[in-house]
Amino acid sequence: MIDELLGQDLVRAMAVNVGGQHEVVTLTAAGAAARAATVGDMKGVQDVLLASITKGESAQLRYLLRRVCATAARAGHGRSKV
Repeated sequence: MIDELLGQDLVRAMAVNVGGQHEVVTLTAAGAAARAATVGDMKGVQDVLLASITKGESAQLRYLLRRVCATAARAGHGRSKV
């Protein structure tokens, strides 16, 4: 995946030697713009999908999703934040 992002000039990789050599990957300007566009697209989809629920239902949904993600994280599957 990193090679694909490097090929599209969306990220830059560099070797850093701090207590051993590590590769650090950072966004380029094009990568930051692509990320911002994707986040905007996701926000638009979320707004459409959640338009019919109340603020209380939205809060309850976020709470339940956090619980599901936390359980998955404890089991070693994915991130723990929503």
